[in-house]
Amino acid sequence: MATNFCRCCGKPLTDPVSIALEIGPVCRVTLKIKELSNMTASLFGPRSDYDYRVDGDVIAITDNDKGRSVTNDLVNVLADLAGEGIDLSQYKIMYRDTSGIWDGIGHDGGTFTGFFPLTEHDYLTARAKLLAVTGKGKQ
Repeated sequence: MATNFCRCCGKPLTDPVSIALEIGPVCRVTLKIKELSNMTASLFGPRSDYDYRVDGDVIAITDNDKGRSVTNDLVNVLADLAGEGIDLSQYKIMYRDTSGIWDGIGHDGGTFTGFFPLTEHDYLTARAKLLAVTGKGKQ
């Protein structure tokens, strides 16, 4: 359920997008800067720590905010999944970053092609948006 206060700093939120995401624009930028800083600091550091689940034809990856970010380690994360015997060409993939926002991962048969915004805080809303954006048979 959305709240009218930022979950990071507690300040009141007035923008509908900020209310839906439960985080204000200043805190979101601050978190992204921190995430980028962590990515830069850990380029050659430990692998990312993540969880994932398979939900129908969707794979949902959650960044646990340890080691490299999933964003920075995505090629290896996809290789891990393929190494577990998952045929990535059969799935749409999304991930939740360290600020709790779900976004999409574009891929061609498991080869990373780019990120695309879902910009959703809620899993089910993000999943529905992922399926709507990617359509049948597209990643």
